[in-house]
Amino acid sequence: MLCLGIVRVGSNSVSQLAAGFDHATNFDAFAGQYEIMSELFLPGVPENLVRQALDRAGGNELASGKFASHESSAALAVNGFGWFIERPALLPPFPNLDDIEWPPMSVEIERQMRFPWNGGRHPWLDAAVVTESCLIGNRPISTAADA
Repeated sequence: MLCLGIVRVGSNSVSQLAAGFDHATNFDAFAGQYEIMSELFLPGVPENLVRQALDRAGGNELASGKFASHESSAALAVNGFGWFIERPALLPPFPNLDDIEWPPMSVEIERQMRFPWNGGRHPWLDAAVVTESCLIGNRPISTAADA
């Protein structure tokens, strides 16, 4: 199970965005250009930055094939937040967080949170949004089926 807020980007509806897609190319509504879609990443997601982040992170997502699974929380986070890595100011505000200063200063994927303790494990977030005053994190929620 994944804990993830869903936001609407601009005034484009899903049907307007989907109208520009076919099997070979995809329309990047934000850049106004056609580009070839990667097998793993949506158009506009900076593949080199994402691959570097995934390689640094624990979990071996790409090499193991887990990332290509339809159940991959990392794939959902990368393709949902990845486009904003290079354009954090364009990430729309999350609902019900009106008291948080916006826009974000950075959007990251696969970020390890270093807590102030010695030893032990420090959690990895699938996505992290950093504003002037807050860190908003997204990570999978473990269920009994995951054990």
